[in-house]
Amino acid sequence: MNPRGIILFLAGFFLGILASLLLAPFLSTQLQQSGSRLSTPIVYPTRSTVTPETPLASPALTVSKASSTLPTSALIEGQRNMSYIVYMSLSVQDVKSTVQSITVIAAKLGGYVSSTDFSEESGQRASVTIKVPAQIYKEAVKEISSLGRLDKLQENAIDVTDQWVDLNARLRNLKAEEDRLL
Repeated sequence: MNPRGIILFLAGFFLGILASLLLAPFLSTQLQQSGSRLSTPIVYPTRSTVTPETPLASPALTVSKASSTLPTSALIEGQRNMSYIVYMSLSVQDVKSTVQSITVIAAKLGGYVSSTDFSEESGQRASVTIKVPAQIYKEAVKEISSLGRLDKLQENAIDVTDQWVDLNARLRNLKAEEDRLL
């Protein structure tokens, strides 16, 4: 089957930890155009080569609910810092306009594009990585899903509370050392 059309792969919001102890979310999107018909992609949880016959998607969306002001006692009382990973695959009609739309969505939701990659091997493809606040990741997924036909959606959550507590303790120690040296 020779697919035509464009495949939008939402691939990545990989967990990033900023120096200020904020865990930054990532959103990646891959698009592919080829053949004469829209294809139904096969979605896998790891990044791989995409061909017109078997397009694949990669890790897609990771966001976190960490806050540098959250007291450690709140963590003891059951509040957890979570990272969400979403795998999406969408079929779209126009790669470039979809990438532009994703850029607009990211900005509208308080995020930004951190990388873009276009490829024309076996049709047109693009990979876009954006960062958005954790509280609105579901809205980002909803809006990006509306840009084409949603072929696959999978969500996972990862508890990053231990990492947050560790980084918060390191920051406190560094501030105490700075105060001592001043």
